[in-house]
Amino acid sequence: MSTWSPLLDDLIATADCVVLDGTHFAGDEPARAGRHLPVSGPAGTLTALARHPHARRIYTHLADTNPLLDPGSAARAQVARAGVEVLPDGVELGL
Repeated sequence: MSTWSPLLDDLIATADCVVLDGTHFAGDEPARAGRHLPVSGPAGTLTALARHPHARRIYTHLADTNPLLDPGSAARAQVARAGVEVLPDGVELGL
């Protein structure tokens, strides 16, 4: 199973913007197969990202079963309350 690394915290501490994989919202989604950290839960990326409110935080690469794709979902509201973005299709980020 994948875990959040302290190295990620170190890298994000110096970042202005973080674009993070949000493939699966919950850790019990079968397609996850240990390769992706879930967004939700105590070991999820949303919890880890809460330690870095200074950076712009964006989820990308969402699976078609991820409730974050629905702008009206409770999952999307939870992420928005945490100050993390899920951008609509077609958005381009300039680096």
